[in-house]
Amino acid sequence: MKMRLGGDPTGVNVAVAEGFLSKSLGFMFRKVREDEAILLANCSSIHTLFMLSAIDAVFLDPEYRIIRIQHAMKPWRLAASAPGAKMVLELPAYSASNLGMKPGDKIEFEKRTPDETR
Repeated sequence: MKMRLGGDPTGVNVAVAEGFLSKSLGFMFRKVREDEAILLANCSSIHTLFMLSAIDAVFLDPEYRIIRIQHAMKPWRLAASAPGAKMVLELPAYSASNLGMKPGDKIEFEKRTPDETR
């Protein structure tokens, strides 16, 4: 999926993790590219065990509004959470600031067309 912030494209490609295994793995065991993110559905807390680099964790309500941003969460941290969060967007460290994200902003996601998935 493509991510938009304030109606503007961000250039970030978002993978959705809905199952237990895909949510558990997230960005573990690999380097994170600057243009990628993972949306952890039905999730209100995360860890960074086995991650190779720091990440930004953006906690979202059911309407995709930002509740909290945990900037540059270092590897091997046990938990970060936000009351009321229903999903978490994991991004490379400092991406939230670079994109101008702040609590209260609404993120939009648009699915790719069939031609874009090839």
